[in-house]
Amino acid sequence: MGALFPNFEQDAGEYLAAKEYWATMWERASSATTLSWETGWYGNPDQDGNPIFSAKAEGYVFRALMSTPEEDPHLGTYFRETMDDDKELVVHCTLFDETVPKIEALMRCWALDPELLLQL
Repeated sequence: MGALFPNFEQDAGEYLAAKEYWATMWERASSATTLSWETGWYGNPDQDGNPIFSAKAEGYVFRALMSTPEEDPHLGTYFRETMDDDKELVVHCTLFDETVPKIEALMRCWALDPELLLQL
């Protein structure tokens, strides 16, 4: 199982490619939503993957925290929290080909109906 973008923290081109990959995943996952999501609202001047991608709609936030395979060799985790009156879904992972469909499924659920995911 090979990681996608394993050197994103050291390679600026790979970091940009990883950011674009997350944005493309979000575009696919949120294509049918009726919520108005704004992407890239959480600016991160550091190339550390925290977050590598973010999206915000009225009252809801999605953040993706990306790790290198050395930092987090596992498939990842997600958690929900509330921050400044926003309900937030945070996915923390290393990207692997095998995990992308699962991450996109979480993104799709959140983009379409955040309240449904909050009830699980």
